[in-house]
Amino acid sequence: MGTLASDSSRPYILVTNDLGGWQRYRTSKPNATTGTDEDPTTAEPCLQVSADEGKTVGTTWWGDWANETLADAGMILGRIRARALAGVTTGWQMSIRTKPSAVVFGDGTARRTITAPATQAWLISERGGSNPITDGDDVPILRAARSGSATTGVEAAWFDFSEIYLTAERLGIDGTRIQTGYGTSAVLPHQVVADMVGRGMLPMVDVDRCVIDESTAEIWQLASPEGISGSSVLDMLQLWESDFHWGYGPSGSVSGYPFWYRRWDDTNPVYELDDATDQVQIEGSGDDLCNRIVVGYTDAQGRARTETVTSVVPALGSRVRDAEPLTLPAGYGTQLDAQLIGTQLLASKAHPHWPARQ
Repeated sequence: MGTLASDSSRPYILVTNDLGGWQRYRTSKPNATTGTDEDPTTAEPCLQVSADEGKTVGTTWWGDWANETLADAGMILGRIRARALAGVTTGWQMSIRTKPSAVVFGDGTARRTITAPATQAWLISERGGSNPITDGDDVPILRAARSGSATTGVEAAWFDFSEIYLTAERLGIDGTRIQTGYGTSAVLPHQVVADMVGRGMLPMVDVDRCVIDESTAEIWQLASPEGISGSSVLDMLQLWESDFHWGYGPSGSVSGYPFWYRRWDDTNPVYELDDATDQVQIEGSGDDLCNRIVVGYTDAQGRARTETVTSVVPALGSRVRDAEPLTLPAGYGTQLDAQLIGTQLLASKAHPHWPARQ
């Protein structure tokens, strides 16, 4: 690994499903109750809006949730998705709205509106795609609203938003804003690296000598609203792509140093030489074989969860051998991430290594 990446921290969020960043928004009507719950269909944590039972619900009734996490981090919204479900349908709507944080008052512009659904339905808005987000918008709003004539609130007048993912607009290595290509909420490791180069989180990089190999592992939670250094993010990415490495090269110029984020070349053997003896060290043994691991992560409501991942290792037969448990830092990992990372770790422990020798 290289050693020149900046150790200074800054808020950094590329994708998040943390419900903790959502707050009841000031535009909500007094008789609209907001709170967190569990989706009755999937048991996923959700944001809920409900019309107070027995109270008049006018034609301009609504309840709003807003998230200013990206705005506070100085980042722009690239995509938002949420799964909608309601206890009532006709005469009610659920929608995604967005606004720029610079407009303090106001409730933004509707990007996607649907009739409140009795079965789960997606609400999605993205830059340069379907139901496009306006350039510069950094505050998403989730709204449940009355769309029919005035009525009275009933117990069934509840509206759930679950599986909510916010994805930030990314930058290219030269700092150019990427305003299309947000068809999924997940980000890929090579996109993260390019974005950090573009934001100057990895200083002294000569973009003309910057090599970033494409990666395929999907990241569904990468958020440090309190701040993180670029080098720490690079190290964290190894959880998703363990066969990648990064570093800086020599021959600095006024433009900076060469930088790479590359996949290890598995067409040629790689050895580590002892500086003192020049003896080859080949690490590991059959004792490393494992076929089960428990990966801890934090869910959207901030609760500690675990995911148990298993694999088939022929050499172990019917025996179960556990790998050392792993806990993902808060803000870095969902259940999907835990599954992927656990699978990758077990893949590295599925075959015996050559015994250590000199």
